Amino acid sequence: MNADNKQARLILRKAYTAMQSGDRREAHRLAEKAASLDPNLEEAWLLLASVSTPRASISYINQALTINPGSPRARKGLQWAQKRLLNDSHPSIASPEIQKSKNSFEGLKANLPTSNPNKIGISRFPFAKFLVYRVSAAVITFLIITAIIFALYLQLPAETRAGIYWPSRLPPGITIEREEQIMEKIIQTHHMRDSFPVQYLDWISNLAQGNMGWSPTLREDVWSAIQRRSPITLELTIYSILFFIPLGLASGLTSGINPRGKIARMIHAAALTGTSIPTFIMALVGIVIFYVGLGWFPPGRIALTYDIEIKQATFFTYTGFLTIDGFLNHRPEISLDAFRHLVLPVITLSLIHWSTLSRIMRIMVMNEISKDYVTAAGGRGLSQRLIKWRHIFPNAVTPALTSSALAAASLVTGIFTIEIIFGFHGISEISLLSLRDIPDVPAVLGFAIYSVIMVQSIMILVDIIKVFLNPFLQEG
Repeated sequence: MNADNKQARLILRKAYTAMQSGDRREAHRLAEKAASLDPNLEEAWLLLASVSTPRASISYINQALTINPGSPRARKGLQWAQKRLLNDSHPSIASPEIQKSKNSFEGLKANLPTSNPNKIGISRFPFAKFLVYRVSAAVITFLIITAIIFALYLQLPAETRAGIYWPSRLPPGITIEREEQIMEKIIQTHHMRDSFPVQYLDWISNLAQGNMGWSPTLREDVWSAIQRRSPITLELTIYSILFFIPLGLASGLTSGINPRGKIARMIHAAALTGTSIPTFIMALVGIVIFYVGLGWFPPGRIALTYDIEIKQATFFTYTGFLTIDGFLNHRPEISLDAFRHLVLPVITLSLIHWSTLSRIMRIMVMNEISKDYVTAAGGRGLSQRLIKWRHIFPNAVTPALTSSALAAASLVTGIFTIEIIFGFHGISEISLLSLRDIPDVPAVLGFAIYSVIMVQSIMILVDIIKVFLNPFLQEG
């Protein structure tokens, strides 16, 4: 690849971006600029044809056929241009200078980039830069939210806050005076009478070391309680995301491409229904129908017989996910039973988020179809399947998934609700137990911190999915 060809590719990447955004005039200008670098490439003429007047389009496509007489794309594009000219339904967007340039074909040269961004030289470095930026933003957000939580926590008396660091075991027969000495020592050690920044830094440093305090309600360290219950919550979360995101995008794309079709109407009706019914109502209805009535999907994480077995020393915990650990322990029946117990909670949790994602995706697809770059892609001879998946889908998926990222807090709240209803002893159990008898400050703080981390993690995950589906986002 010579220097001229490489420069033409860089310019045409910008032309492609301009065409996607609907700026056909800028796309024509950039393509014409790149055309001065390499004369005998078919794609140059097809790009110019796609953003020019009907008569100029025919001339450009004829030049492409001169270079490659057997090109099916050029022949299909010629039919498209002739139909435009016959119907005269597309007004020219070209300026007088652009219309004049249609007679100077010898001065036009280019190499049209493909619609797949991975083929036009997007390096991995922008993704690494994007990831560092996104994680850094999440850390800053985490610090701000935890600072607010800690500021509210400071409204409690120092003696109450000292309970976070209270020893799990005290010598029998300890006197009240000795307890007061221990409490005063804790208060002084953790600067509980100092200024807010000093106390916050001490608290966040303990948090980074996994020291969340002792929970009298749970009768264990909060960090240990979170570690033991977290795989249950994460398993439900991950399978829900893997279920509703692909299904929501596919159903939204299908109903948006042909909004008046029978399938599209069914998807739209189902999405409206899913959005209208609260998660806990849907969970109760699902239990009544599919467990009480049909006996298909029982509540709980695992059957009682397998629950006893997985607590034995002979069953090794590799990931904490029973759907995986069962196979790793050569007990596929345990994994299959775990999948069976996950079906109803995952569907119930995913329904409202699938409904929202599908509806937004449908609207965005309908909006993208009417844009000029879709018409231009048809003029270049691309198939409808290629236009749908390479052009419409990447541009429509970004705002659709953005809505899912913004709804991460709702997803986390729904997970905790589903855990309670279906008897999953996940992180939600910490919240319930900590408020059952007396307010358990360490457990409540631990639950709040875990919820913040969950929300931030889901938002980062959705942003990464957006970048993989539309790699141009990593350059923004």
